[in-house]
Amino acid sequence: MISKLDAVRENERMRISRDIHDELGQTLTAIKFDFDFFRLNFRKELNKTGCPDNPELNRRLESLGKMINSVIKSVRTISSDIRIGYLEELGFVDSLKWYLSDFKERTGIKVKASIAPEYLYSERKNKIAAFRIFQEIMTNIARHSKASKVFVKLFKTGSSSGRTVILKVRDNGTGIPEKILEDKNSIGIIGMKERAVLLGGVISFTNLKQGGTEVILKFPGTEKK
Repeated sequence: MISKLDAVRENERMRISRDIHDELGQTLTAIKFDFDFFRLNFRKELNKTGCPDNPELNRRLESLGKMINSVIKSVRTISSDIRIGYLEELGFVDSLKWYLSDFKERTGIKVKASIAPEYLYSERKNKIAAFRIFQEIMTNIARHSKASKVFVKLFKTGSSSGRTVILKVRDNGTGIPEKILEDKNSIGIIGMKERAVLLGGVISFTNLKQGGTEVILKFPGTEKK
């Protein structure tokens, strides 16, 4: 049942991602094109008429242009995160690296990572489930933790016939409130636990004595050949 629901959710995410890209993305691109056209021709007309330059107007135009560019970038990021098409193109490990680089740029939170070589998972849904958990962890850090640093470690244990993949994410933020950890209706926590079950694994959440939170995901995986 959980597996079927997750498949439905992924299909719905892909549809939403396409809609965002096709409708909102294209509309914003058209707005940017028209704005750039207006700004360029407006300045030309000012020069023709001999009107003095207006620093405040120029500042506002520059600010508006930057906002439009920022919104376009945000829409692309949201669309990409919803669909995670890059997971198919880059693989699990390189997608983690790309996401962390983008996360650092978007949030300003320092990231330190130790990531082992690529792993091959038997089914596509396992890659998606593991990456969705990782996304949720990082999103929670950015939104709620007030952290300034994040440490991510991906490694393996066991023999080639029975390897376990371990993903650890630790931050130096405020920690997760106990009421959220204990709340059986906490959608984020429940979603991560459900996906861990899909992987045949387990996930734990620990508030550290020195501050911050450590999330550990363990699940079976085989080394890429």
